[in-house]
Amino acid sequence: MPSKAYKIFLERNEIVDRLLEAYDLVKQAKNPLKKPGRMALDHVTRAAVVFIVTAAEVYIENLLLESANEHIKDAHNFDKLPEPIRETLKKTDNAYVGEKWIQKYRRLVRNGANNFNSPWNETVKLYFTNYLAVSPTLVESLPRFIEFKRLIELRGDIVHKGNGKKYIKKEDVVIYQMQAKEFIGEMDNYMLSFFKINYAKCSWYRVALKDGAPA
Repeated sequence: MPSKAYKIFLERNEIVDRLLEAYDLVKQAKNPLKKPGRMALDHVTRAAVVFIVTAAEVYIENLLLESANEHIKDAHNFDKLPEPIRETLKKTDNAYVGEKWIQKYRRLVRNGANNFNSPWNETVKLYFTNYLAVSPTLVESLPRFIEFKRLIELRGDIVHKGNGKKYIKKEDVVIYQMQAKEFIGEMDNYMLSFFKINYAKCSWYRVALKDGAPA
């Protein structure tokens, strides 16, 4: 199966599905005759957008933790960790005795994950570089990254500005949700490939993508 982080991401997306179901129920109740015209229901669709991005943010937090544990399990000892991770740990303490580095590494990554306020920003990119030895540039080269970044910006507009100029339709939310699922699936597969290249193994399997979307 895919990563545990991916499984939790899908579970959190069930909230979005329930919001869309509620949207349909309220729309039917307010307009049983299906008269033409726009209804003031985008408070529901805006909430759905916020939940989509929040689910992605939780995914990346969990992926950071899960990937750190994968490094620990696959590397076995400090000297076999990728150099960026070793250098990051050395900055905190040069004395590594027995299993001490594992505790320090886990604590460092956990503290970083607790400081998230966006699924992708300069801080998160530093975490990927320093804690996972993963190039943010390669993550940003994934096919759906640009769409995902726009979705993050839309969430920011909704939360901080109200985004009063744009009406968000249910159809928009369906597209946004699919784009997020596609990007997160790509990211999960990228991390799997990363571990297989570095250690020839990984604890999770590929997300099955059909025509670019999770099957």
